[in-house]
Amino acid sequence: MELPKATYPPSLRKWIDHAPEMPLGPGEPVEAGASLREMPLEAIFEEGTVHDAAMARCCLAGLLLRYNWLKASHALSQSVLNATGSYWHGIMHRREPDYGNAKYWFQKAGSHPIFPLLANAAHELNDAFRHVPEAGFLSELTSWSPGAFVDLCENVIDSGSEAEQLAVRIQREEWDLLMAYSYLAATTAQTSL
Repeated sequence: MELPKATYPPSLRKWIDHAPEMPLGPGEPVEAGASLREMPLEAIFEEGTVHDAAMARCCLAGLLLRYNWLKASHALSQSVLNATGSYWHGIMHRREPDYGNAKYWFQKAGSHPIFPLLANAAHELNDAFRHVPEAGFLSELTSWSPGAFVDLCENVIDSGSEAEQLAVRIQREEWDLLMAYSYLAATTAQTSL
């Protein structure tokens, strides 16, 4: 699968461009993102562009995660009863951290369409980091394994290690891909991308 380029409207682009880097853990809620908690979907999407409200809620759940508003993100992602909602839900629990619950939600998500792209990105990042020993599973990966990534995050969180830096970069790629997928699914009339 090749994910089409997401061209975000200015109302959404500003939130993405000014978003902080996400830590592996919960982090402190970023005050700039406080207004996202009550923001109607119409405030971040251009009028008439939302074809799938559930996927639009996924976009908002993702933004809330980027700004470390985990509880608000959780409320949205658990209300979306599809694979993408479950995926955002899993990321939220991984960051919480509640690793067992994260794995449960990743299992509910199943094999998400972004997995091949994420596996490729993780391979490239692992190469760039010169194959961090703690992330050895990335070298043998034939498909993305969210459970193995949960284990990596659990093992390196707050270590300040190169492995933690690699996990943060992979998490960012995951966020970027899942946000683009969510946005495109929310704003196109197609049933699959």
